[in-house]
Amino acid sequence: MARRRVKAKAAPADTWDDVRKSYDVRLDALRYFRIVRPHGLFKAIEEAAEVHNQAVSAYVFGLPDASVAMTLRCLEVGLGHRYEEVEKTGAPDDLFSLIDWSEQYLGKKKEIAHGFRLLRNLIHGETLIKEQDAIEAIRHTTDILNILYPFETVSVDFPCNLCSATNSVQIAKEQCFLGNRLEVTRLCSNCQKETKTRLVVSPPLPTRKDEGDAQPGA
Repeated sequence: MARRRVKAKAAPADTWDDVRKSYDVRLDALRYFRIVRPHGLFKAIEEAAEVHNQAVSAYVFGLPDASVAMTLRCLEVGLGHRYEEVEKTGAPDDLFSLIDWSEQYLGKKKEIAHGFRLLRNLIHGETLIKEQDAIEAIRHTTDILNILYPFETVSVDFPCNLCSATNSVQIAKEQCFLGNRLEVTRLCSNCQKETKTRLVVSPPLPTRKDEGDAQPGA
């Protein structure tokens, strides 16, 4: 079923409050699309997490050109790594060739065909990137990477509220979408007391004072 197109155009910001309001508008748009962070890619290439984080951070802070540049870089890293694994040779040095190869490798899946077309148009686009372009690039790139690098769960470590011992929790893929907030309660493996934490599925982003401690990157 086709997803409704949501525009996340925020007003120009003059004060910190304006920045926060614009940030919230963009973050809400990310939550709407339930864009699952490509943890399968991050497991294969640890440095790719920082590239993806920068793409998302640039978007929510109103820098769509920078966001698209980092999103395409993340796509190139992921496609190039899979190409080298499959073809047993060095990856092409241009993203167009990698996209062509990926379409053939994935069997021209209908659910990502539109995404590939949009990303091709953005590679050498000569006009100023719009916010809608940036979020669409993040969404389609992440969909492609999650197909190439599938995963089911993510293990997240967090400290006990009482003894500071490290505990871990498994987060299902469906809950790993950008901007999601999870309340986690576990019995501490060390002190055997109930411990609670709040996990935020995102790169390091501003949090409201009433949100408590957040663990980014779940």
